[in-house]
Amino acid sequence: MALATLLVGTLAVSAVLTTALGLYALRHREEPGASAFVVLMGVLSFWAVVYALGLLTPDRFWRLVLLRLVWFSTGTIEVWLLLFALAYTGHDEFVSRRTVAALLVFPAFIIVATWTNSLHGLFWVEHNIVHSGGLVLVNPVWGPLFWAEVVYTYLLVAVAAALLIRLVYQSDYLYTDQSALLLVGIATPFVASAADVFVFADRPAIDPTPYAFAVTGVAFGYALFRRQLFDLVPATRQLGRNAAISQLDAGVVIVDNANRIVYCNSAAEDVLDCDAADAVGRDVELLVERSRLDFDTEDALAEVERDDRIYEVRTSPITDRRDRTIGNTLVVHDVTARKERERRLATQRDELETVNDLNAVLRGVNQALVSALTREEIARTVCSRVTDATSTGRLASPISRRGPATPTAGRSAAIRTVPHRPTSTISRPLTRPRRR
Repeated sequence: MALATLLVGTLAVSAVLTTALGLYALRHREEPGASAFVVLMGVLSFWAVVYALGLLTPDRFWRLVLLRLVWFSTGTIEVWLLLFALAYTGHDEFVSRRTVAALLVFPAFIIVATWTNSLHGLFWVEHNIVHSGGLVLVNPVWGPLFWAEVVYTYLLVAVAAALLIRLVYQSDYLYTDQSALLLVGIATPFVASAADVFVFADRPAIDPTPYAFAVTGVAFGYALFRRQLFDLVPATRQLGRNAAISQLDAGVVIVDNANRIVYCNSAAEDVLDCDAADAVGRDVELLVERSRLDFDTEDALAEVERDDRIYEVRTSPITDRRDRTIGNTLVVHDVTARKERERRLATQRDELETVNDLNAVLRGVNQALVSALTREEIARTVCSRVTDATSTGRLASPISRRGPATPTAGRSAAIRTVPHRPTSTISRPLTRPRRR
């Protein structure tokens, strides 16, 4: 009798733990995965309570009723576990009413089969009631539908566990503690369930699965209160990163080692001139000639002209944890406005250089005029200065950058750019007075 009290008391503790965890998660239900976690904890609590009541129910009819009620938990726990893992790890695009309904179709069929088993005998072939130590145990002989349900359950649990393990590797081990605790909490009851199905199936025994919920409660509780399970939600990091990339003004294109596009954000769609769905799987030459890209150099730069626009393409390799290159990222910036500004600045710089050269020539001519004595000497000096400036390129080069033009037109155009300067007056006579 003491053993019966201990076993039932342990189930009560498991139910209290999982209920408390569900209520705590309910306060954070706006966080990714919290809603599915609440339902999951509720299902575990229901299983523990109903199983405890079954152990204390000697009447065969009500004992079998409670056995069938347990399957409302047993048949759906894997669904809520998978939904929690999907939402918590940032794959909430797969969590929808349609997904939930699809995942619950088979469990609903199993639950109906348990209540109608007397008509077909496909779930239980038979079930024997055994009284032992003050407890009422059931020793069923399983039918084919039960084994189908086992396969379905373990398949969904394996996917959920894989998502949590993948989270550890994808998040630079940021969520290692949370994921490890969740895996312990998930694995313990399912290992216990496997032992009940494959080890204790041929004799009446206590189902260890609901007792393992105590371990689940401790592991999940530690993850909640000490490892901030719903304060540092990986889904926020994952979804935030995806949103940041998709909303970037710069185009982002990711290609694999075969140079096929595997992802592009909305900004890249304008450059590629097609939808992201149409771009995926196509060659990177849809964007730029492959020969112009340098995938061997980190942070390499290329320039592309498309549809009267100029784009700067920066490439960076993507490596895995073993430092193997598994693809490349192309970040595409529209630099048309910047190039136009650079062109205008270059033009202004050329004009200023031309003005500066002209001023230098005029200063030289002015100095020559001061020292010249005759008209012929003045003309010869001016021509010499202009010829020297032209031959050295100080006048020809800036003017030639403007395109071909006649000498007169070029000279007048250049002179028009010279700002107004006050003219100097030569006060002394051009010829020396004769000595008397």
